[in-house]
Amino acid sequence: MTSSRLVYAKGSFEAIIDLAQPLPLTVVRDLIGLPDFGRENMLKWASAAFDMQGIQNARGQAASPVIAEMKEFIATGVTPETLKPGSWSHWITEMAAHGEIDPEIVPFSISDYINPSLDTTISAIGHFIYHAGSNPDTWAKLKEDPSLALNAAHAAIRIGTPIRSFSRHTSKPVEIAGHQIPKGARVMLLYASANRDEAVFAQAGQFNIERRNARRHLAFGAGIHMCAGMHLALLEIECLILAMTQQMPAVQVGKPTIAMNNSICAFAKLPVRIQG
Repeated sequence: MTSSRLVYAKGSFEAIIDLAQPLPLTVVRDLIGLPDFGRENMLKWASAAFDMQGIQNARGQAASPVIAEMKEFIATGVTPETLKPGSWSHWITEMAAHGEIDPEIVPFSISDYINPSLDTTISAIGHFIYHAGSNPDTWAKLKEDPSLALNAAHAAIRIGTPIRSFSRHTSKPVEIAGHQIPKGARVMLLYASANRDEAVFAQAGQFNIERRNARRHLAFGAGIHMCAGMHLALLEIECLILAMTQQMPAVQVGKPTIAMNNSICAFAKLPVRIQG
């Protein structure tokens, strides 16, 4: 993997800026196939989208014109002629042109490609590097047994839970722990809390890549709301784990800087030094 070779040559690197951001951005923006202005602003738009989904504080309010910029770009700058042939966005516009889908859903579909596909994966990569770098035994286990890489990806996603919570509306009346919730009520699902449930995960606060039930976490949602991009995200993270642990003898992580966002739990910076 080119990006991991580049950081390896440096001896020390900034995990988020040098590695966690470039990998999904490189992969996803080619798949989405936007013209240049869209490609250059995907990270900014994705971050703003998650700020708007949280409480409407100053960050949420500041995100509004950023999202307006994205919507304007999609409405005026995204056409079959400007999109990369064969890309996801190009397929969407072609389907609309052939009457296979309603043209009105095109901008929503394209924004859905942009918004959830970057910050979540960047967050999970950062959490993996931080926890694996803080636990030398974990790094050694992955070097010895690369088949643990996918479990390690799930472990990072569970303990980090990039999207802490989401709201949903009940489709029917439901009772939870003696509380009656009517149909159509808006409820907040706390994925981060569920992923630290001691009844499901023994010693839930520990990063453990050998858990037999590591994949039972709810970070990707569940049911009809299961994340459509989860398999791509897992593939990206697993490949990165394999590349890093096989090429780098060990790493030492410094103190992370928390990224300030209303919905995403992530690091803004994470210094790393390669050992050995």
